[in-house]
Amino acid sequence: MRILSPTQNIVSRLVGCSLLLFLLGNSSINAYAQGDDDDDPIPTKPVAKPAAKPTVTKRPVLTSTPTVAAKVKKLPPLARRRGYVIGRAIFPDGRPIPEFDISVLGYDGQVNIFSSQGATPSLGWGKGKNGRYAIRTMDTFQHKKPVNGLVVSVQAYANLKYGGQIYKMPLYPIDGLRDGGGKGEFKANSGPGIVRDFVLKVSGLKPQFKAFDKSEIGNENGYVFYGGQLTISLSESDDKEYTTLQRTALPSSKFTFTFTPQGPLLDGSRPQPIHRVATVKGANYYIYLSNIPLGIYSMTATLTNPDGTVVPLRLNTKRENYASSTKIQFDASPSILGGVYGVNVYLVR
Repeated sequence: MRILSPTQNIVSRLVGCSLLLFLLGNSSINAYAQGDDDDDPIPTKPVAKPAAKPTVTKRPVLTSTPTVAAKVKKLPPLARRRGYVIGRAIFPDGRPIPEFDISVLGYDGQVNIFSSQGATPSLGWGKGKNGRYAIRTMDTFQHKKPVNGLVVSVQAYANLKYGGQIYKMPLYPIDGLRDGGGKGEFKANSGPGIVRDFVLKVSGLKPQFKAFDKSEIGNENGYVFYGGQLTISLSESDDKEYTTLQRTALPSSKFTFTFTPQGPLLDGSRPQPIHRVATVKGANYYIYLSNIPLGIYSMTATLTNPDGTVVPLRLNTKRENYASSTKIQFDASPSILGGVYGVNVYLVR
């Protein structure tokens, strides 16, 4: 047996330790590379999931609500009275109108300042109360002598308190005839007596305008209806870019206007909410809505794009303080012919 010197013994031990360290290190590297279950996994960057697409809410497009006049209660026959024009004035449900004015026009064969100038002379006038009236026809010159006149017009106007105002409203002749005395128009002799009844209407076509445009959307001649008219401006903006609906609404888009009654209408009826739908055609600056039954409403508006998306709009009856809804009330006209004023509405996104 060979005996190593002290120096050789030290060197031999150093070499042995180095070899052992090398083998251990190589084993650890192999285990790490192979993903030893006892070691932590190599951290990786999480993969981001694609963002979910926003859900576009589509609602069915409302259609315009046709204006349906309230059904008028049928009145029993009324006996005629010689030399008089008599009748009744009622609300659609048959209630008597408390107070109203009556005017009777026609001819008695005399030539006076009115007939010579082409105007229809007066045969009498007066007031009705509690739903009844009686006007005796008098001479057209001095109104002192009873006459058998040819009556071609009987007009009635109700005076009604509503919504803090007093409305003078033209009443509708229940016979449906236009005044004038011509073919198909009202005319009768007062000698044997005349009966003509009236009813308050808050919507519908006036008898003297039966030949006019009856459209309730886009009709500028709102005066042909008993109902009120709205003129809706699309040329308004409340931002610096002046993004008006007239400039930005896409062709074939639809404006939907909803009127929710805030109580009974002028005639006492209680209708369901009313809808009017107008389609964008070309460069619309205004939208006209006619024959809105006379009442007080909360009005809202939306824009439905061609893809079905619905955009709520803001509005007001003044060019300021736009909100999601606005109050609509047709103000009473002080004209001797009565009626109401139209309402201007300003619309923005």
